[in-house]
Amino acid sequence: MNDPVSGAARSAATAGDLAEARKGQDFDIRFDAPKVRYIRFVVSTNMSNGVIINAADISFWGDER
Repeated sequence: MNDPVSGAARSAATAGDLAEARKGQDFDIRFDAPKVRYIRFVVSTNMSNGVIINAADISFWGDER
């Protein structure tokens, strides 16, 4: 989430923005995407204009064929 959902300035996230961030985010990758051995996360900016994230729970599911 780069910009707060409310449209507020990044430095003024509302309670609703924070609640939305706590829910987490899902990213879908097509099943026909090529196999990979490693996943790299690159953070260019966050809601507070920083580059830090908290990756508390990361799960991957898929077809192992």
